[in-house]
Amino acid sequence: MAASSWNSLLIIIIFFFFFLMASCSADTNSFQGCVCGTSPMNARSRWAANLNAVFNSLAANVSAGGYYRAEAGRGSDRAFGLIQCRGDVSPTDCVECTRHSFALAAKFCGGSKTAVVWQRWCLLRYSNATFYGQWEGSGAAILPVNSTGLGDPAAADAGMNMVFQLAGDAPNAKSMFARSPDVGRSWKGYGLAQCTRDLARSDCGDCLNHFLKTFQSEVRNKTSWEIYGQGCFIQFDDHQFYFNSSISLGRPNSANAANTAWGGLFTILSGTMVMVIVTFF
Repeated sequence: MAASSWNSLLIIIIFFFFFLMASCSADTNSFQGCVCGTSPMNARSRWAANLNAVFNSLAANVSAGGYYRAEAGRGSDRAFGLIQCRGDVSPTDCVECTRHSFALAAKFCGGSKTAVVWQRWCLLRYSNATFYGQWEGSGAAILPVNSTGLGDPAAADAGMNMVFQLAGDAPNAKSMFARSPDVGRSWKGYGLAQCTRDLARSDCGDCLNHFLKTFQSEVRNKTSWEIYGQGCFIQFDDHQFYFNSSISLGRPNSANAANTAWGGLFTILSGTMVMVIVTFF
């Protein structure tokens, strides 16, 4: 092949590489909200030390499969926690999101023994009582300030049909994570739905459908929105925000625990301004 042809091919390959990188790097993590319980916590208590042990275990083990749950302590001092990363983020981003969740929990729910912390890339939940296999009815619909109206009733219907379909697909997926584009002639929609993997598949479907029905009137005509619950979440946008990869489901590597323990000092990320609608049932 002539040198000029090789140069042209190299330019095409480089362009294609950067195109893929751009399309897969559009999404950034950000803090989306939290729900803090009313049970008070003493930062110097045995329970607080057990919670730190739970955090250490979550950070050490989440990279293997994007999900982990842990407990520490005995009796009334026992702490329970889980972390669920979004199914398309990398193991490195999953660990970063996990560790950042601890800082957010300390900042916004530091005096409480029960909390749920939502970020775009992961969900942290912990309590002084077991909650595995249970989802709660409190949640939030988040509309970025730049989210505009679709302006087309047919597009709004198509978007809602797509996310309800994802709510039906996610419970049957291996990792209870589903994503899909729906590209029509006059509109584009991209969505994902996911549940925390402690839920039964039937409860996953109930959780997703509950929040979609609860917030349907607020989000159905918007180009960008997110819904977060205590056990599941849904995200939608008019451009591809999710990554093309998926976290593989593997076994945790406990040998790395000593090197990935939570240190307690993190920088708070700045996020996009949003309008938050929270309901409690």
